[in-house]
Amino acid sequence: MLLNYKSTGEGKPVILIHGLFGSLDNLGLLGKALSSHYRVIQIDLPNHGMSYQPPEFTYQSLAADVLALLDHLDLEKTVLIGHSMGGKVAMALAQQHPERVEKLIVLDMAPYDYGVHRHKNVFAGLTASQKKRWHRARMPKPFWHNILLSRVSDSFCLNRCTEVKPAATSGASTSIT
Repeated sequence: MLLNYKSTGEGKPVILIHGLFGSLDNLGLLGKALSSHYRVIQIDLPNHGMSYQPPEFTYQSLAADVLALLDHLDLEKTVLIGHSMGGKVAMALAQQHPERVEKLIVLDMAPYDYGVHRHKNVFAGLTASQKKRWHRARMPKPFWHNILLSRVSDSFCLNRCTEVKPAATSGASTSIT
């Protein structure tokens, strides 16, 4: 499947990759400023924004998804700008396919394993809420389990929360869709 993206401007291509829990609009001000001189392509990573939910969610698979978009857009070489988790994705793509990256700009991220799982509490809260009436509509089971079991928990995202009214009760509950 192809990533959701937005393209603005003309010229040399610049890819903007958001961080965890983000979407293509997160780097909108930067995209707007760059679009007067470059073709700016803002993307939604898988499990973010309007992009799909894959069974695998690793930095390598995310880099492959970005590469597939570059191929689809016939972009041989591009400038990659990644913020936070998007920076890790950009670094993975540059490592796997250096011939496709003209320049690499990484914001708020370093090229090493932090060893700290900063979002563990967020996922624990989501899990506790799930036990109290969350519904996992359209969420593949492996993805949900990987969030809880992964040693790289900050590489996963849950952002599709919507309010639903279950038929069996009159109250509203939260659903991940």
